[in-house]
Amino acid sequence: MASYQNYVSATLSHPSQKALANGNSQATDWATLNLTDVTPSGDGIFVAGYEGGYAPASIKFWPYCDGPAGSVFSVRVYGWYELSSSPAQQGPQCWYYEMLGEFICTSCNVAGIHAPQPGQTGYLTTLENLCDTIALVQGQASLINSTRQGTDLVASAKVDLQRCRLFRFDFKPTDQVSMNCLWMRL
Repeated sequence: MASYQNYVSATLSHPSQKALANGNSQATDWATLNLTDVTPSGDGIFVAGYEGGYAPASIKFWPYCDGPAGSVFSVRVYGWYELSSSPAQQGPQCWYYEMLGEFICTSCNVAGIHAPQPGQTGYLTTLENLCDTIALVQGQASLINSTRQGTDLVASAKVDLQRCRLFRFDFKPTDQVSMNCLWMRL
């Protein structure tokens, strides 16, 4: 008689958060990035790992905008890497970046549930619509969960972090909208 054992697999589950905590992006073009000797920081830049060497392999994100259904905008995810010197060498550090993926997004009729309140940024408002369509423009994505425009089925994308130390979200509108996304570590 065959013996069967039950195996339990556990995955950490994290709440999602907004990529831009201080309000949606009002940008009209991509941010200009350069190599730097200062650790990149600011709204939309996150440490890939958890207080040390462990970093998740990927993130998942759900883009949204404050435009009507059918509004189009783009999202880029960049990875930042640190050039390390040997411990014997003391000198400036160098941070360089790589675009991990660029996505074009179309909003749908799935809006937030709270009326806009000045200074409140911890929720989606009734003016902010998630997307039902996401398409990879360039780079890589390990999974895009997207239907087609008008289905109102919320879309998401999964991006491999490719062992970066930091990652960053950037936004560019096609239509006149402000943009953001929800994201979580996987």
